[in-house]
Amino acid sequence: MGNQYKNADFWLRDDKLIQSDFLCRPQSINALGDVNGKNILDIGCGEGYVCRILTRKGAKVIGIDNSKEMIAKATEMETKKPLGISYSLGDATKLEFEDKSFDKAISICVTPHLNKKETLKHFKEAFRVLKTNGLFVIGCPHPTSWKEMYHSPWWPLRYKKEEFDCNKPMPCTLVASNGTKFDVEGIPHTEEEYEKDLAEAGFCIKEKIEPLATPEDMKHFSGLWGEEAEKAFYLIYKCEKPNK
Repeated sequence: MGNQYKNADFWLRDDKLIQSDFLCRPQSINALGDVNGKNILDIGCGEGYVCRILTRKGAKVIGIDNSKEMIAKATEMETKKPLGISYSLGDATKLEFEDKSFDKAISICVTPHLNKKETLKHFKEAFRVLKTNGLFVIGCPHPTSWKEMYHSPWWPLRYKKEEFDCNKPMPCTLVASNGTKFDVEGIPHTEEEYEKDLAEAGFCIKEKIEPLATPEDMKHFSGLWGEEAEKAFYLIYKCEKPNK
């Protein structure tokens, strides 16, 4: 989402800090199923929040991100509390791994940083590096949440409904539970685009998940919730690389 890397400290955390830590990351991790002993690639790992969760569940994790700042933060955390995670700079559209290297892969909130051509390349690369029957889980802001301008103090959108254009970055603000905020931009994608591109990449969609906030979620940071209990702010695809 645009200038997110200018504030890498915003993302550094081991506890739930932002909206997607409640409504996208836990559900995406659950969609991976049993990760114990599995080789997992976290594409767009940021400062390693998901990598650390997966490793504590027994996974062998490699995290890549195209931001030097994010990888530096992830490496700093790994140095302070070693878990055996490997981090490196990497491009979601051109992964530097051999074919069939991983049992599973996860990509959370990466697609808002990619245009349409890049998104398809991202999916094709994930397909290539997965083993046969491997799982690929994609979590992203729900396309309808952009278009219909769902309301949430966690994620205020900074455009008018008539200005929405799924072909260009749209401005929004990310707000953390500690009050930190900064302005970013994200490229919306449609469900039709996602599903067409996943199929073209070779994936079989096993499940489509549209999480809603639970009463337990909304006990935390009560002043930051909007329509999350009634409307899905995130869309998650659980995909499999079939045995052809």
